[in-house]
Amino acid sequence: MYRKQKKQDTLPEEFDLLFGGKHIKRNLAHIEQLMNGGASLLELSNRQYKMLLVVAEVYRQQLWLYEHEERSIEDRIIISSSEFLLTKSDIL
Repeated sequence: MYRKQKKQDTLPEEFDLLFGGKHIKRNLAHIEQLMNGGASLLELSNRQYKMLLVVAEVYRQQLWLYEHEERSIEDRIIISSSEFLLTKSDIL
């Protein structure tokens, strides 16, 4: 049976529906383009910078879990708020 190969740069529709991956990937790519054009992350507040790092890491973790068909990853971010950041290893 012939199967079409998916492009490496596109995420499966299922991942997008479950995690909003397409929108997060797009937004992170826009931020990278702005930085390549001369924008600086120094303009962000500490809170904004921390949230950018958290969003990028959560996206990376969710993508890895999906691609590897796993249910756990080391230091997985499970709770994120403006007050604190909690990883699975913090609980154990």
